[in-house]
Amino acid sequence: MRLFLVIVVALLYAGTAEAQLINAKRLRFIAAPLTVADNGGGTAATATLTVAEVSYIPITCNDSNGCTISLTDTGARDGQVLVIVQVSASPGLLTFNDSSGVLELLNGTAYVTAQWEALTIQYVTDRWVEVSRTQFAGAITAADVATFTNKTYDAAGTGNTFTSTHTEWIPAARCDNATATSPDWSFPTSNPAVPACLTGSNTQLGVLDFADGVTALSAQFHRMLPADWSGTIGIKFKWLTSATSGAVVWQAATIPVADAETADPAFNAASTVTDTAKGTTLQTNDAAIASVTITGALAGELLFWKITRDPTTGADTLAATARLLGVELTFTRAQ
Repeated sequence: MRLFLVIVVALLYAGTAEAQLINAKRLRFIAAPLTVADNGGGTAATATLTVAEVSYIPITCNDSNGCTISLTDTGARDGQVLVIVQVSASPGLLTFNDSSGVLELLNGTAYVTAQWEALTIQYVTDRWVEVSRTQFAGAITAADVATFTNKTYDAAGTGNTFTSTHTEWIPAARCDNATATSPDWSFPTSNPAVPACLTGSNTQLGVLDFADGVTALSAQFHRMLPADWSGTIGIKFKWLTSATSGAVVWQAATIPVADAETADPAFNAASTVTDTAKGTTLQTNDAAIASVTITGALAGELLFWKITRDPTTGADTLAATARLLGVELTFTRAQ
């Protein structure tokens, strides 16, 4: 009788959740190391993982072109968790691609690993679903998108760099009643652009007039390059004209001046853009140069700008005054 009771109790215990959990651990916490050989074809090697009763797969990729890893659901169990780790430092990286109905990766984006980075997935009903990924060995890529809310980024912290794009608008002129002045601009002793006021029904607008004719007209301004400036500088001209046809050629020339250098250097070759007038009189035009020639420029230096319209060039066919509203500079800063 006592032996019978012991057997019954043992059988009842074996059916409890605790016993099932112990059995599940015994079955599923199993490692299945995988080494992927070089396919010798100059392309990424491929491999398909065997996932039945496996919870951890360390992978070594021996192909210098990388290894593309696929999964199957054969033998997978609902709720099963699988951790996949790249253990090799070289020669190749692992790539996991989103596969609808088989492997659902975060935002549908592929995952490329480096050494000791891991992909954690769980089998849900009929497919693998990403739980998490680590990417501490490599930099965040364009595919890794995140929204930062209530976060503080220490751009001045050791090793930190925050690169951003900045713009600066430089108006061509301002109007005091009908008198135009251009406080941001300097004008040559001959053939200057002329500050003017454009009086509308609602607005009083200061412009720089670059007349049509046989002579190139110009105006200048200067700005300090930020100490953390990096990369190229772009410029956008905003202008209008009374004409409804023809094109104007805008030129932007620069020259940098460093500490202990003369403030009267020769300009670099001008960068140009040709822009056609709108079909309606006095409609505004935007004309942009993505990268202006800035030979010799370094962060923290003074940069002189010379803006010119040369009606004598063959491409300038605007038989009217081009009225400049202002220019916008675009540059990057690495803080």
